[in-house]
Amino acid sequence: MSFLFFIFVLVSLTNIVRWYKWYVDKRKLSFVVDIDFFVLTNNNVEEVISQLNKIGVNLFAIDVENFLLLKDRLFDNNKFILKINNQKIYDVEKIEETIDKNKDKFFSIVYFKSNKNNLFLLQKNFNGRKISLEDVNSFFDKLLRTCKNKVFKLNFEQQEVFPKINFVHTNLFPLRSFFCDLNQDDLSFSTVLVRVKKAVFERSCSIVCIQPSEYLDFFNNIKIIKNLVDKFGNTTNFSYQKFLSVHIDKIFNLIVVTIAIGFPLVVFKKILSFVLQNSVDKIYFFVNILTIVLGILIWGFLQKYEYVAKEEVIYGTKLMFVIPIIFSFFVVLNKDEKNFLLNYNLTIRDVLISILLLTIFVYLLLRTGNVGKEFVLKFELNLREQIEKYVLFRPRFKEIFFAQPLFVFSIYLIKKCPKQIIPKLLFCFSIITLVSIINTFLHVHTPIWICVLRSVIGVVLGWLVGRICLLVFTKIYKEQIVF
Repeated sequence: MSFLFFIFVLVSLTNIVRWYKWYVDKRKLSFVVDIDFFVLTNNNVEEVISQLNKIGVNLFAIDVENFLLLKDRLFDNNKFILKINNQKIYDVEKIEETIDKNKDKFFSIVYFKSNKNNLFLLQKNFNGRKISLEDVNSFFDKLLRTCKNKVFKLNFEQQEVFPKINFVHTNLFPLRSFFCDLNQDDLSFSTVLVRVKKAVFERSCSIVCIQPSEYLDFFNNIKIIKNLVDKFGNTTNFSYQKFLSVHIDKIFNLIVVTIAIGFPLVVFKKILSFVLQNSVDKIYFFVNILTIVLGILIWGFLQKYEYVAKEEVIYGTKLMFVIPIIFSFFVVLNKDEKNFLLNYNLTIRDVLISILLLTIFVYLLLRTGNVGKEFVLKFELNLREQIEKYVLFRPRFKEIFFAQPLFVFSIYLIKKCPKQIIPKLLFCFSIITLVSIINTFLHVHTPIWICVLRSVIGVVLGWLVGRICLLVFTKIYKEQIVF
């Protein structure tokens, strides 16, 4: 067992070093400007591209139909990302011919899901058919057969807008990408800056695609793009590199799932054996620090460029959340306590409390992993945006306001009432603390120092909230608190 742990640590540290060298030396960022708006509004496209070239942008996104109309006027040293709208009708043969003849000018192809509203105004050709994702795979295949240059596949954060293209090829280089739409309501430059900063530094995006605002004139759009380029830099030679890590597909993922499920259960079982001999604070900080150290090792062990580029996903994140919580009741409770629960006659109040706890559990489960904003409360979204204006990342609210305070509170109650079942039940739920910290480090696209700082902030602020809850509790019940 010691030898296996040594290998685990060695692989983890090796991958962390390799990732760090890539992050510091080889990781680059390119801005893409969508020029379809300027085409549709009859702007002088050559002048638009010339002005964007002057501020250092030479990568443009354009609908394939517009590219067919303008291809002889757009070249020079520029590269293009072809957009294919899922609702539009295209002449597929013409597209294939265009891809074949102009392959050296293409950076990538993206599939765009648009709203059907106003689509008729965008439609120029009514002879042909709609294009599917499978057709896009075919376009990539034709492009890669004869293209001498590297071809890129853009995996966007917003996959509800840009669905992931599943075509895989050894010469197809995946890049994690972010779509920044300047048309959104009340979108100030400071908000744009925060979102791009988050995409670049927290999510490790290599491509930022800018959709110019229809509500601003050309020069104000250029001003925003120039400010972003000046702030973050812009690579125009597209010399992207992968980092090589020690990784065995699926096997490493399975090992991490096993560790992430087993570790919280083992730790919680051990806590019961020394909880009476140690202070609440000592147990709290020791367990959290131990979990953060394990999280760092898991982060390194899972490092792989394909995870960072959103090309592959880590499986089992929801299992790693659910199983420790369910199994904690079997690990923490003794035989008599289990029998008591099995034979307990539920009252209406108990049923209502159970429904409430189940609702909270399901809500937390739905939010586990990389999910959209539909599962996040509007109040929390606003709070996140306010926090991210001043710091690069936000802490995990479920740790600060729920899991960590519950951990503090349950340890205290077990010390005060070691024979009672309610403290142990609360203790079982507080295993979310360890599960949430490990989940933070499963975001392997996020730099390791951000994961560590986010967890440390959660531990410290969660402890403070827990202390406040205990002080209120002891005031109500006239108990003397001992830490």
